[in-house]
Amino acid sequence: MANKIFRLAILRLFLMLRQKMGWMSLLVGTVVVCISMVAADVSYLSSGKIFLDFALATSFIIQTFLALYFGSNIFEDEKNRRTLHLILSGGVTRLEWILGNVLGIWIALLAMDAIWFSVTAITGILQFQMDQFGILLQVKLLQGFECLILISLTMLFSFFVKPILALALGFSVSMFAHSVNQIQAIFTDPVSGRFVESSVFSVVYWASKIMPPLEWFDIKSLVGYEAPLAWSIALGLVGVALLWSAILLTASWLRFDRMDV
Repeated sequence: MANKIFRLAILRLFLMLRQKMGWMSLLVGTVVVCISMVAADVSYLSSGKIFLDFALATSFIIQTFLALYFGSNIFEDEKNRRTLHLILSGGVTRLEWILGNVLGIWIALLAMDAIWFSVTAITGILQFQMDQFGILLQVKLLQGFECLILISLTMLFSFFVKPILALALGFSVSMFAHSVNQIQAIFTDPVSGRFVESSVFSVVYWASKIMPPLEWFDIKSLVGYEAPLAWSIALGLVGVALLWSAILLTASWLRFDRMDV
């Protein structure tokens, strides 16, 4: 089983590289760094902090979009090309197909982000004497595992609805899960909370408990202000990401196993 999953992951990675994603990621990373440097130069505040904030935020947005896009489109794309039927008829189980493709997409996104991070880090060292590698590595580590959750989540959605709806649902969940604390703060505020029905707050609170805690993985705002997280906490968050991904992939497998394709 592991051998088939690995082969499918390599195949998916190879197909993504054939789409020139590697070169595009290098180009995008270079453009992001250039824009970040411009934003830093026009600021009267800490140029290094502005550079890192802009670069990290931009790479986060791009990575999130790519994770949601590929996760929501892979099933429909493979089915339309008839490659799904060919692979399944060749002795690959549906669980192996899911795990192999998710792993391949995830590795591709990690490789792309590594390119962006390398360009950012080199520029930061040369231009801004950056020395915050500990927390930057943690930002990238947790962002990578958040992408794994998002790929798994949108793949699950794609087994129920069309890719565009799966993509929209993925964006909605991502935005909501990243804003839970802010939304709850609005609802519990003495002023703004008076305009919110208690039933609405109950629904939001309940929804936040059944969604992946994506807000836990976003520590970009700590860069430049806080020391790195204890590695025990960072690795604990990795465990949480793996658990959520396992739950979502199991749900995907149960759904896919019942579909007539």
